[in-house]
Amino acid sequence: MENLSKKNDDESKNIEEQHVWVQELYRQHNKVDADGIPLWYIPRSFIETQKEIVTILLNISSQMDKSTYVLDSLLKRLEEIERQLRDYDKKK
Repeated sequence: MENLSKKNDDESKNIEEQHVWVQELYRQHNKVDADGIPLWYIPRSFIETQKEIVTILLNISSQMDKSTYVLDSLLKRLEEIERQLRDYDKKK
């Protein structure tokens, strides 16, 4: 009888834990943003938007790489001109 009572108490505790878990799950799924859209909802268009954002960021990165290359080339050329001018001044 004692064993049966203990088993019943354990099952009651388990049911209570599951009840708390279900209530928390309901609470989380019931949250909405300012527009009334559930926070857990991700629209299908979001995937396409993410792809567009990635494409734009890759293009920006590519342009930045090109700009860096051009600026680096200009800097090297300016340093070369500066050296030539110093050498020219020394020869005078």
